[in-house]
Amino acid sequence: MEFGRYTLPILDPLEDDLDDQANFVAIVSVARGNRFGLYGFPADNQGQSFTLPLDHESVPRIVEYFI
Repeated sequence: MEFGRYTLPILDPLEDDLDDQANFVAIVSVARGNRFGLYGFPADNQGQSFTLPLDHESVPRIVEYFI
C-alpha cells in the first residue's frame, strides 16, 4: 500500500491467503529509538485510533511481526 512517500506492507494476521480484499487497512506503527515502522493489517470496519500499553497481553504477539 502506498502512503505518501512510504510503502506499507499489508500483513495477514492469520498467515493465510485472504479470499477477498479487506475494505480497510488498520495501520500499526512501531517505534524503537529513532527508528520506526508502519505496517497494515486487513480490516473490515473503520474505527478510531487507539494505543495499547506496553504491558497489554496482545503486544508480544503483535510485535513479533515487526522484530
